[in-house]
Amino acid sequence: MVQNKIIEDSNFLNSDEKQFINEVVLGENFPFFWNENAVDYDSMPFLCHTVVKRKEERLKEEPFFNTLPEFGNMFLSILNSFCKKNNIKYKEIFRIAVNLTINVGMKKSKTHIDHAFKHNQLIVYLDNFKDTPTIILDKKNKKILKKIYPKKFNAIYFNDTPHYMFLPKNKRRTVIVYTFI
Repeated sequence: MVQNKIIEDSNFLNSDEKQFINEVVLGENFPFFWNENAVDYDSMPFLCHTVVKRKEERLKEEPFFNTLPEFGNMFLSILNSFCKKNNIKYKEIFRIAVNLTINVGMKKSKTHIDHAFKHNQLIVYLDNFKDTPTIILDKKNKKILKKIYPKKFNAIYFNDTPHYMFLPKNKRRTVIVYTFI
C-alpha cells in the first residue's frame, strides 16, 4: 500500500448509482440510527446507516450486509465504479456506512484513523457544503495533506491516515464511508 496516496474523483458514478443515492439514500424512507459517539467516546452524536459492520465488530455467522441485499449491492457497485475507474484493487471490505451529521454544537470531529490496522478509505460526498471540509493529515498529525470541501458525487480516497471533518452549521452533511484493503 502506497502511503499518503490521495485520489479525488467527481466523475465515476453511473446514472443508476446517482439515482439510488438521490431517490433511496437521500430519500425520506432511508433509515438512519442514532449513535452517541463518532470516534472513541467523543460525545459527538451522529446518525448512521450501517451497510457492512466494522470487521472488528462483525460476527462470522452474521450476514455480510447489515442492510437490505439490494441496497448492499448498490453500495458495492459505487465502490467498484470508483475502484475500476481509478485502477484500485481491493481484497476485503472492512466497513461501509452512510454517515449523516448535523449541528450538535461542536465545530469539528476528533482527529482519527478509522481502524487500528492498515486500510484504505473512500468517502463519497452526497451533498454540497462550503463550510464542512474533510482535513487529511500526515502520519504525525502536523501537516495538512488535503482539504476537501463536500461536493455532491465527489469522492476522496486515501490510506489509513489521520483525518477529521467540520460539522455543518445548518442542514445535514451526508457521506458514504468505505474502508477496505
